[in-house]
This record gives sequence, structure tokens and C-alpha cells, in this order.
Amino acid sequence: MITFFKANSYDIVRLFVNQIGMTIFGLMLTFAAAVNDPNLTGTFTLLVSLFSIGFYLFLIYAVAWELGAKNKIKIDAGRMKRDPLHGLKLILFAEVPNMLLAFFMLLGATAGLNGMWAVAQSLAGLFEAMYVGVLRHFVTVGDMVGTAIAYTLAIFPATITATVAYIFGLKEYRLLKGAKKPGVK
Repeated sequence: MITFFKANSYDIVRLFVNQIGMTIFGLMLTFAAAVNDPNLTGTFTLLVSLFSIGFYLFLIYAVAWELGAKNKIKIDAGRMKRDPLHGLKLILFAEVPNMLLAFFMLLGATAGLNGMWAVAQSLAGLFEAMYVGVLRHFVTVGDMVGTAIAYTLAIFPATITATVAYIFGLKEYRLLKGAKKPGVK
């Protein structure tokens, strides 16, 4: 596990940095939506959050697909062993901070440690701001266990996206086809 992290730390950090960038983007959009919806439970806030999540998943997809395509070259040349779960492993490492926050929220909620829950929830809301509108729309404020579960479930979209995108990159299967260069068939 440590060997995998050391060998792939650049790609793991790259995935995490994308999350931080999208967090800032999500915070900006959430703050803008909060002007008209201070409780963050309205339809506009939900749509803004869904847009932020979609954009975040697109960035994860692009990075993971590119890594799969690059690794295909190494695999074809015999310099790397084929591992279709490589993308999953990368994103799981990148999601460790989110997993820890969800764990501490769940622990705080179930053990009655309200302070632990509050700190973990605040940090999760900061690090996963793109999900705030969706979570506030479907989870009641004050539902500590529900919030912890929601933040746990928020880990899965990026995990699934990175796994699928990496496999698509290995197979050179594109969902979106870019414009062809002149003279290229």
C-alpha cells in the first residue's frame, strides 16, 4: 500500500488538488445561491450544487481517463502490469481525507460526541462544498447520523467515475470525441 502511494503520489495529489479547486468553485456558487436561499434548501441551490458536482466529476473523469490512456502505452510496451482497478486505488487514496471526515462524523453522531461531529461536519462542508446544496436539500439540518451517512455516500460518485474513466482510458474508449485535426483521418 505504501509502495503504491509512493509510486503514484503525483497522480493521487493531482486528483485531490482537483477536489480542492472544485471546493473553491462550489463554495463560490453556494455563497451566490445563499443570497436568495439562506437555508440552502431551494431548487436553485440544488441545481447549483448538481452543476458543481457534475463539473467535479468531469474533471475526475478527464484525469483518470488520461492516466488510463498513458498507462496503456506502458502496458503495451511491457513496462507496466495491467490493473483495471488502478484508477479505483488512486481515487481511494485521494478520498482518504473525506473518508476520515465521514468516519469522525459518524463516530461523533453515534457516540454522542457532538463537538467531534460538528468539527468533522464543518471541515467536510468546506472540503466537499460542491455537495452542500444536495445534502442540505435532502438531509434535515441537525440530523447528525443522516449528514454523516450523506457525506459517506458523497465519496462514491468520484470513486465510480475515476474507476470507469481509467478503464475507458485503458481501452481508449471515449465518451466525448474531440474535434479532429485537419488532415487526420
